[in-house]
Amino acid sequence: MVVTFSTKADTVYHHVRERILRGEVQPGQRLVARHLADELGVSEIPIRETLRRLQSDGLVTFTPHIGAVVAEPSRAESEEALAICAALEPLATRRAAVHGLPPEIVAGLERACDEMEAAAVLLDHDAFAAKNQAFHLGIYGHSASPISIGIIREMWYLSDRATVRAVFAEHPERMGRSNEEHRQILAAIVARDADRAEDLMRAHKRRPFELYSERHLRDGEHES
Repeated sequence: MVVTFSTKADTVYHHVRERILRGEVQPGQRLVARHLADELGVSEIPIRETLRRLQSDGLVTFTPHIGAVVAEPSRAESEEALAICAALEPLATRRAAVHGLPPEIVAGLERACDEMEAAAVLLDHDAFAAKNQAFHLGIYGHSASPISIGIIREMWYLSDRATVRAVFAEHPERMGRSNEEHRQILAAIVARDADRAEDLMRAHKRRPFELYSERHLRDGEHES
């Protein structure tokens, strides 16, 4: 699907928004209007409009004496995002299995699994989390579900940094098991077994939510 934007301000807004959702700029990182204007070759007017729109989206906050920064998702936002992902991602996986994946996409997903396996051996949870996201979005990108994909990508922004990396850092053994599940999910999709692919993804998404909830339950007990 080709998306066109009607104004320069719309183009700038969607560009900066996509950079945030892809994780190219991290929570807490400053967004300096002058630097963005120079980078994108525009005046600061559409940049300031973009930052106000992103603030309305909850993706940017304004801090005194600092300016615009990428928002840090709250615990409640992360938990809600995880719940939404747990509902939508199995459905997107099912649709990917129904439609089938081109051979080159399957090959790319298999490489991602190999790279995650190497990251798990090295206990590199940041590298694992990055490839994990690429693997999942690679599947959903071929589910013919553009609305669901858009929602999932936003929910990954809200949940990924607060949960996926934390889960893998605190439970490094989860990386190896998670990647085994990835390979099973991919095999089910390639076999066009939509029921199995959906069920496997549902179970796969449930575990991080459980680990994240257990973590915050422990934190609450320590604070009380």
